[in-house]
Amino acid sequence: MSQMINWVCLISVVLLVLDVMIYFCNDAIKIYNKSTRVKTRCAGKTRTYVYEDKIAK
Repeated sequence: MSQMINWVCLISVVLLVLDVMIYFCNDAIKIYNKSTRVKTRCAGKTRTYVYEDKIAK
């Protein structure tokens, strides 16, 4: 009976770790997608005041 409880606890911990890893990966993917979209949008904009352009000049 004790081994069965140990296995159930182990499986629960593994599932919890997987759940947390999936949550963090989803966050990272969302952040990555937002950053790539912002870069592509900036390339198509009309000329507006951009701090990076000012600093580079």
